[in-house]
Amino acid sequence: MDWLPRRLRAQGPRIARLIGEGRRARSARSRLARLGRGVAMEPPYRYVMWMSAFTSDRRERLLEPDFRAQIPAPTAEEIVASAWRDANATDRLDRMLSVDIETYLPADLLVKMDIATMAYSLEARSPFLDHHVMEFAASLPVEYKLHGVSGKRLLKTALRGEVPDEILDRPKMGFGVPLARWFREDLRTLPSDVLLDREATQRGYLRRQEVERLITDHRAGNADHSLRLWVLLQLEMWHREVLDTRGAMAESPAA
Repeated sequence: MDWLPRRLRAQGPRIARLIGEGRRARSARSRLARLGRGVAMEPPYRYVMWMSAFTSDRRERLLEPDFRAQIPAPTAEEIVASAWRDANATDRLDRMLSVDIETYLPADLLVKMDIATMAYSLEARSPFLDHHVMEFAASLPVEYKLHGVSGKRLLKTALRGEVPDEILDRPKMGFGVPLARWFREDLRTLPSDVLLDREATQRGYLRRQEVERLITDHRAGNADHSLRLWVLLQLEMWHREVLDTRGAMAESPAA
């Protein structure tokens, strides 16, 4: 994006507002809107926008001022920007990979795997994270890692003939669940039942009007806020399970 003239890039957010959000997070309209918002940003902040459920502007609107003031620094943007600056990579792709190693892997993906496996008394390992493999991969030229929009180029080349082409060449497949549909159909009332409950609204964390807007827009199909609603649901359920339970136990008389 940086090859575009700065004056043209500065118009990106205005174009994004005109486009609006699509019904699905991965729709062409949603992608164009995000592209418009990101094109005016500096690279590290553009990257964190793509990786986050909430942009800094959305958090500003969503969080109550008193609660926002209590959140310790650094922000998500500052954490990623710091990792971006500390990376010694010269290529943009290698710099993004370095940021992922410092942030996304240990703070998200590996944590999820560890929790899921330990819940069933399993020990999981990630062979591609062996330090010898990672050091070798980091030393490779960028063209060995990404070919056009196709990733894992060297790995696919090495396994060609050993693994069927339909597996090597198929689109990347995640493990996501259909939250967008659930929050419009099967679990339509869940976000409002939990997030607009008196117990939740009295915490002073979130602005009720903004939460209602996210729920209403999503149900109506005006935008896909499923990930944002999911994050807020997890915050509230964590609070109930951990902090409320801990407080109740502290207040109960000793047996």
